[in-house]
Amino acid sequence: MTIRKPYVFALAAVLVLTPITVHSSPITSTAITGAWELRTACMNEHGKPGACIEMKHGSMEFTFSPDGNWNMVANDQSGTKKAGSYEIRKERLVLKNADGSLYQDWRPDFSSDGQSFVVEEKQLIETFARVTN
Repeated sequence: MTIRKPYVFALAAVLVLTPITVHSSPITSTAITGAWELRTACMNEHGKPGACIEMKHGSMEFTFSPDGNWNMVANDQSGTKKAGSYEIRKERLVLKNADGSLYQDWRPDFSSDGQSFVVEEKQLIETFARVTN
């Protein structure tokens, strides 16, 4: 992970000036199926992006399969891997660990072209982009 000040400012400006999709759209398995890369992680400052980290390409990737399973691989020193199942509950994407415990409970906002989504959590606003081969 690297923090690049000019990019942080530009990214923050884009995120602040880009209208956020309405939260009422239900998620479909077709929309989430595939591989998604974490691109940015920003501090959540009252619903607006604060300081951001631009992730290196390949740093963290989530894959969602049509059968309801997910996995995550991080390109960190310890080679972190996680896996489990996921459920779609209207506009929520609930990820469970292999033991059934909660991993994440997201409310993703998809871009109009379906190639990215944003998750706003208590402390972070994260941007994910679809991985294309």
